Amino acid sequence: MIARKLVFGFDIVQADADELARALLDQAQERRGTRVVCINPHSIETAQNDAEFDSALRNADVRLCDGVGIVVAAGLFLRQRLKRLTGPALFTAVNTELGRRGGSVLLLGGVGEWNERLLAQLVEQNPGLRATAYAPPFKSRFEPEDINAMQDEIDRCKPDVLWVGVGSPKQEKLMAMLDGPSFGVAGAVGAAFDFSSGRVKRAPSIVRNLGLEWAYRLMQQPRRLGARTFRSAPRFLALAYKLRGARE
Repeated sequence: MIARKLVFGFDIVQADADELARALLDQAQERRGTRVVCINPHSIETAQNDAEFDSALRNADVRLCDGVGIVVAAGLFLRQRLKRLTGPALFTAVNTELGRRGGSVLLLGGVGEWNERLLAQLVEQNPGLRATAYAPPFKSRFEPEDINAMQDEIDRCKPDVLWVGVGSPKQEKLMAMLDGPSFGVAGAVGAAFDFSSGRVKRAPSIVRNLGLEWAYRLMQQPRRLGARTFRSAPRFLALAYKLRGARE
């Protein structure tokens, strides 16, 4: 049984990457269409004003404590110690275990040339893994025909694991629309594509262990992440204080 903790209105999984990977892949054999999302300060703050995104987060089967801000706020306001598990860490653990089991994965999202590099890397690092990718059109919002095309590709591949990386909150909303029985497990882990393919350099392990990966990423992508970080952080802290006794 995977442990969970109720934090700021969200039931969050408390497990290490390998433990959760094994549990998810056991479920994948039953084709339940298990959905995994990442919870961080930005997602909690954004969900307050986006009902569709909030629904996608709450209706997911597994929620990860992806942001260090959640850990800090839980300690500060709830006196709870949370175990953090990032999307990229789960991405690596699941692919490794899936390779051992001889399973299949479909990458939905990413950039064409980088996807090819990522596919080659995944197969090389995880012998036994069968991997393919589909890059949908780059749009702020998918049209019904786009979603149908993605569903057709999923139905064709029938992957054990579907990784969705088209940016948040779009990827969580998309994942909620997809037909579960055509995949075993689906995870919204956009940054994992960039890190694993080498398109974006990940922070050194010492920086990640100190909980400062957000600062490293901010220095890499100030235009994309700067406004979001400095807008969301204070709003999240105020919201976390308000939600400290919230129930799901």
